[in-house]
Amino acid sequence: MRIAGRRFLLFALSGVVCFGCDRLWETSLGPGEDLARTLSTFETATRMVIKAGDVVARETTERSQVIEVSDFFKKYPRGWLLLSGAGGDYDVFLYRQDDLIGRLGITATSRVKPGEDTLNVGDRFRRVPAAEVSALMDRLKLPWPIVRR
Repeated sequence: MRIAGRRFLLFALSGVVCFGCDRLWETSLGPGEDLARTLSTFETATRMVIKAGDVVARETTERSQVIEVSDFFKKYPRGWLLLSGAGGDYDVFLYRQDDLIGRLGITATSRVKPGEDTLNVGDRFRRVPAAEVSALMDRLKLPWPIVRR
């Protein structure tokens, strides 16, 4: 085999290996945790603040919106992997009166993980169908995905 052919083969094989690296890494973290108990506490929130970076995109005490977000996260109780606390494109802060009871994150990752977006709860993350995140953002009337300048 010529050198150019070997280089191409090496390049092609490295692409195949790297394409699967992310899934391999996630799989190596194990089955993930069940956060059902943690997620159920979020429905008791009386106020929700949604931020995009440093900008408040929404602040509400409207119960239906708090439940909308809480129920969305509750749909995915299992499979949460340790991440170390990265935030999202949208960070959702849930309060009971003035006490912070939860910090959630929603990140558009479908540009690098086709068909999937990422949810964060504290220092855990989980992949979910991008179409479902998009539908949630439509219901909340928030732009999705966020276009950063």
